[in-house]
Amino acid sequence: MQISNNKIQQFENFIKDNCTNELDKCTLKHYFAGGIYAREMTLPSNFICTGAIHKYDHIVTISKGEGWLVDEFGGKREYQAPVTFETKKGTKRAIKTDTETIFTCYIKCESTNIDEVRNLLVCETVEDYNLFIEQEKLKIEANI
Repeated sequence: MQISNNKIQQFENFIKDNCTNELDKCTLKHYFAGGIYAREMTLPSNFICTGAIHKYDHIVTISKGEGWLVDEFGGKREYQAPVTFETKKGTKRAIKTDTETIFTCYIKCESTNIDEVRNLLVCETVEDYNLFIEQEKLKIEANI
């Protein structure tokens, strides 16, 4: 399913132009086990950020914190840890923390190279995601 340029991308542009949030205030940990990759990010309180566009469905757990998140599929929702939910492919999310938040994504991935993992699992732009979807369709059609 292709996605169009969306409000989350516009929000991200607004954040970049108007906010002083610095990602170096976040801590990032990577875990690998049995073909599963877990990416744990600790976000400080009163922090706003957006994520990349996810290529595949996966599970997210917020194990600490309170705030809200918004995406083009589920709209805006408040969270209070602990909470676990599914992220659908094509999702780009914004998050606003009220308190320090620990946000972990779990996804199937055989690679243990962090740079490669990022390239395999996410896209930075809507255009890159739509190109990825078209390439996946061609692969499926070639195998039919």
